[in-house]
Amino acid sequence: MEEVDKILIHSLRQAGTPVPPEVQSVRDLSPELVVEAAVRCLRAVRPALGVPLSPLLPPGISARFRLASDLAAACQELGFGGDVGYQTFLYSSEHDTRRLLLFLVEKLPRDDSERGAEPPGKSGVLLRAIGARIQEQLGTPWVPPVCRTPQLQRLQGTGRLHPFATCPLVLPQSGGPPELQEYFGGAAPPVPAQPPVSTKTPPALLETHAAQLSTRHDWEAEWGGPGLASRLPPQEYLGRKRLRARLRALEPLRQVCPPHLQGPPLDPAWLQEAFGAGGAGGALPKGSRFTRAQHLTHKQDPQIVLQQIQVAAETLHPSKSSEEGAGA
Repeated sequence: MEEVDKILIHSLRQAGTPVPPEVQSVRDLSPELVVEAAVRCLRAVRPALGVPLSPLLPPGISARFRLASDLAAACQELGFGGDVGYQTFLYSSEHDTRRLLLFLVEKLPRDDSERGAEPPGKSGVLLRAIGARIQEQLGTPWVPPVCRTPQLQRLQGTGRLHPFATCPLVLPQSGGPPELQEYFGGAAPPVPAQPPVSTKTPPALLETHAAQLSTRHDWEAEWGGPGLASRLPPQEYLGRKRLRARLRALEPLRQVCPPHLQGPPLDPAWLQEAFGAGGAGGALPKGSRFTRAQHLTHKQDPQIVLQQIQVAAETLHPSKSSEEGAGA
């Protein structure tokens, strides 16, 4: 615990708490130092919670109780999971004080030097160089190309702006038939060379990447809800979804464009096949879902179906029947 207390007290000093040199452990901290350390840590972590609180413990009993209660409520709002109250700051034990101060010290933001020293090796150097370059470019205001100095030309380029024009891209795929893999392996042009103009390559890549992210996000949202509830494998779930979409798209087409009942008599075998597959004919009554389900489930007699269609055809063309009767 001695090493932990030394690191903890060193962190409190860096946060702005004037801890005396003779204090080497948590048990040596007075209630005034505990209150001041907690308030300064809260101000560094979340200023909205720490600024209204005073780092100095007042001499009055009621004022002490009020400040300690407000400080305990602020620590709970910050996310401290242990028991905390006014007694934690005024009459606390060593264990409770150490636990609370460790929580506040872990919440302290790290400075830029520590952040830059975290990634080791060449990757850390590259990340710091990229961050510095981005920060430099963001801090430089945009200047028209004709007004840019040589330094701005290195940062912002010398070319003029181009409109955001995209084009479709054909990305390589890992699966599929051998012909497709052979095409992607040799005949397919590289992705940067597919746009007709080089200025369309970055917009096309951005648009394709955004479409992929959107599709993936939609699929994860759907699979996390109705997909898991269906208890089906992903491929089977997608197949059934495509089938339902096709049926919904065909239903209004069947209602708007019914088949014509003209020409020679229909073959009963064809009628049986059509009705078994779900086609009900445009001239027959639409019926309810239960009726259509019966047609799909139970096969009907072709002769009965033929009689129904002939009756429907006579009702649809009464003028033709009357003309034939008049001519006779």
